[in-house]
Amino acid sequence: MRFLPKQVESSNTDSSQSLIKDSIASEFLGNNSNYFAVETTGNGNCLFNALSLALQNNESLSLELRFRTTLEMILHRSFFERDHLHDRLFDVSPSYDDAMRACATNFSFSNAFTMHAASSVIGKPIRSVYPTLHGILDNTIGILNRFFKPRSSNLQKNEITILWSNSSPFSGTGIWTPNHFVLLLPRSSNISFIDISSEIEFPTLSSPTLNKRNPTDDSLIDETLTHDLKTDETMTNDLKTDETLTNDLKTDETLTHDLKTDETLTHDLKTDETKTNDLKTDETLTHDLNVTEDEVVFVRQPFRNPDVNGLDGKFLNSDETLKVITTFDSENVHKHVPQGHKENVFFLVENAPDNNKRSFVDDCGVWFKNSRKTAYFIKNESGQLKPIFKKGDNFLREIKGKMVLLDPQPSLDKVLVLQRYYSKLKKNPIYQRRVSWFEHLSGHEDKLSVSIFEYIGEYPGESIHGNTKSDKTYKRPTIEQKKIISEGLKHGKAPIQISKDLNKFDPENLVDLKVIQNAKYKRDKAAKPNSTSSNNIADEVQSILSSLPNNTFVRSLIANNDGRPPNIVCYTDDQLDDMRQCMTNGAIIGIDRTFNLGQFYVTCLCYQHPNLIRHGTNTSPIMLGAVFLHSDGSYATYCDFLSKIRSALGFHIQTEKIVFGTDEEYALINAIKTVFPTSEHILCTRHLKENAQRNLASKNVDEKIRNQIVNSIFGPCGILTTESRISFLEREQEICEKFGNAGGNYLKEKLLPTLREKIFLPSIRNENIPSNWKNNNCESMNHKIKLLGDWKMSKLPNLIERLLEIQETQVIEIRGALHGRGNLHLASHAQHLRICHNAWLDLSDDQRNKVFRKFLKFRIQDVVESSDGKLNIPIIARIAKKPGQVKRVRSAKTTSVPKKPKVTA
Repeated sequence: MRFLPKQVESSNTDSSQSLIKDSIASEFLGNNSNYFAVETTGNGNCLFNALSLALQNNESLSLELRFRTTLEMILHRSFFERDHLHDRLFDVSPSYDDAMRACATNFSFSNAFTMHAASSVIGKPIRSVYPTLHGILDNTIGILNRFFKPRSSNLQKNEITILWSNSSPFSGTGIWTPNHFVLLLPRSSNISFIDISSEIEFPTLSSPTLNKRNPTDDSLIDETLTHDLKTDETMTNDLKTDETLTNDLKTDETLTHDLKTDETLTHDLKTDETKTNDLKTDETLTHDLNVTEDEVVFVRQPFRNPDVNGLDGKFLNSDETLKVITTFDSENVHKHVPQGHKENVFFLVENAPDNNKRSFVDDCGVWFKNSRKTAYFIKNESGQLKPIFKKGDNFLREIKGKMVLLDPQPSLDKVLVLQRYYSKLKKNPIYQRRVSWFEHLSGHEDKLSVSIFEYIGEYPGESIHGNTKSDKTYKRPTIEQKKIISEGLKHGKAPIQISKDLNKFDPENLVDLKVIQNAKYKRDKAAKPNSTSSNNIADEVQSILSSLPNNTFVRSLIANNDGRPPNIVCYTDDQLDDMRQCMTNGAIIGIDRTFNLGQFYVTCLCYQHPNLIRHGTNTSPIMLGAVFLHSDGSYATYCDFLSKIRSALGFHIQTEKIVFGTDEEYALINAIKTVFPTSEHILCTRHLKENAQRNLASKNVDEKIRNQIVNSIFGPCGILTTESRISFLEREQEICEKFGNAGGNYLKEKLLPTLREKIFLPSIRNENIPSNWKNNNCESMNHKIKLLGDWKMSKLPNLIERLLEIQETQVIEIRGALHGRGNLHLASHAQHLRICHNAWLDLSDDQRNKVFRKFLKFRIQDVVESSDGKLNIPIIARIAKKPGQVKRVRSAKTTSVPKKPKVTA
């Protein structure tokens, strides 16, 4: 239907000469306003009168605009309610039902909802202007000074401006409320107030998306909407053809007669059935409004499926639910909720409980505000369900607002238990879902595995997950796909392989790889019950602090005053005793810092146990000693750690027998000199060799000469293989003379002196130190720690648990070696500590601990070698003393007591 309004022209004179000025509204605007208030007839239709003036400079379209606005509010209720869900429009407006009822009644006052719906009818934005008569503190000003945009467009051009006004002037006292709408036109000259130089047409009305279900009684119709806005044969006759509608809308008197009162419209809108027949499809509606196919705006229709029953905007009641469940055809039951557009429909879905849980998976998006309700019913004589209530083991019914105990009590097989699960869509809370199923249904036990999925409201389209940082559409896997993912992870398949299996299973419903990776992450996390859920390093340190009273592994937290996290020292008593024994028995204590384990560096003390041998390799096993977790590698930090170890070892330990081996980390080397000044310190030859190769290469030494230098020092016949100090000095001088020019002074002043002081001379002084010692013990332990963590960074509590696990494994292996079990056995010089396995089984826990403590205190006896080197015997005491003798030898010599002479009288 087209309208060709008259063009409003302005001359050089003031525009008020051609239009009637509304003096009261002009006072509300003020003298400096850029708008001209046009007088509008105040008969209750003032909003539509103002819009008609704007469209064609007269009020003849008023009743038709009201009629079309009423239909707009009925057909697109969900859109307007959703659009104003969070903007406080409900605070200054009546309820939507009241607004819809007022719009359907001629000469009734309009409101903000009516204004928004009217903007969609005319296809232009409406600018709402609310005067500031109560000052800017009036909350209504911020709510009603706004744009109302058409439903099908967000453009803000060629808008129509409407003022909230009053038919009486404001005295300045009391509370001012609007009761009138006035059209505002801009004050301008030589241009039209509104661009209406072309034809204006109303947007095509969208087809009402009504999917009727298959009931036979009137109880299935939405009672609230039916009571307010029913349809009958009168409405059908009015909307049958364009000619009939034109005849009915020819004059204001005819339309006034059709829309005279709310009672008449209520009678005219009695049922939906007749209206549905005439507005069934877009083709019929196009014919009714005399609009060509090119002018029809495409509207996406709801999900249409012959197996789906439609809803009329409300959920099924209990009787309908029972009827659907007990009479459905098995061919109409889906394995899962069908994908696609779902609007005012319900489905029957095979939803058998799995581990007492049912699945509510669909493709709509994220649901929230989930709630579950249990309802109990019994059937009356006519077969209808009557609600009852359960309290304890008794059933009650409500009579006149009071709960009365049923007498007699119904048997359990006569009680129907209905479960309902309600949800709202996070993207659009007006769009709702309900899942219903019977937990007890006497006579229909085979129907208990079927659920009804109901969807009401306007479908908002594909949803983006609420927690995503991208614009990808959220797709939840189906039950079958979840089973494939679970089985694949259970059998150790990689996520990419599971993804390929899913693609073959359902090529039309692909699953994002991230979904499978998340499932694997949750499964792995659940497999580690002691894993921490902390979010930052402060939480991690706090969890360690809280465990200190009962933690036998974390022995000390060293606070830092410069803002750095505290340093942590870890060891057990058994671990420290074993390390003390090995130190004094000639074991070299390797120290090395490990990287990439977490937010803390891990510095370990490692050594080879001289009293144990590993099966197969016949070498001493590598043991983990005390561990230091720290955030920096400064000299002060290492001093803190080594000081704690020095005090824990005890003052009686002979530090001159301790040998530390490190790489060239100067902060650690200086800390060892400070805390253990009498101990021996050696360097790792592997690190020295790598450093020498890098240094010579940086000085552009030829590769051939570089290899000769390295081979003359670290090779099989290199300088480190010499057996005397004189031989070493001679070889050192030869190397300097031969390669003195290569690398500048690096060989003469750096590398060779370091080898002499930190490798060769210590090996001469201590026969337990090899001439080519390498810190492989620490490197091997670092590899073991990373292997336990699957080569991934760990949070602090998990890292400490991993280190404790290594220590506990060591203790178990040592105890197994004492009775001949496990991967270790005692060395030859410690075989006297071994006991029979059967004897070990007969020992109590205290006796076993006593045997273990005896092993930890065992010390290899020093030996003395004969001059020809052919005989070694243990060192014995220099003097064989008498048992229990405490005096010195000289003082313990035997003396005779002189006899006293006899005295005679």
